Amino acid sequence: MKRIDITGQRFGRLTVIGPGPIVSNQLLWRCRCDCGKDYQINSYSLRSGRIKSCGCSNNELRIQRNFKHGMAARGKKHPLYWRWQALIRRCTDPKNKHWKDYGGRGIRACPRWRHSFTAFLSDMGPRPTPGHEIDPVHTD
Repeated sequence: MKRIDITGQRFGRLTVIGPGPIVSNQLLWRCRCDCGKDYQINSYSLRSGRIKSCGCSNNELRIQRNFKHGMAARGKKHPLYWRWQALIRRCTDPKNKHWKDYGGRGIRACPRWRHSFTAFLSDMGPRPTPGHEIDPVHTD
């Protein structure tokens, strides 16, 4: 049976370096993944798209699925989440004990932040040091 040379072709994150050993009457191809790892795989798995990396992309997908905002594990809150929540409450909830100093004085949370912790985190970035706080700015 004539074999098609796929050396140099890319399949997902894998680049075929050349033919490898024959195992169980099947040619394996030596590939290099974008992460730098060498990997051997049969041509069917490559060409069908069933295998797209050495496994490194599975780890990345698992991390994405298990982390909210890329910053906190599922079921956990990012440390700044509590700061964001407190900021929104003291600016919007007249029953909050700090309302008189914030929302009661006309201090408002950014409209983009009001319903989106992700927007808040994107705009503010990580807390530089534990001593850094968010200062209110009075707007008329």
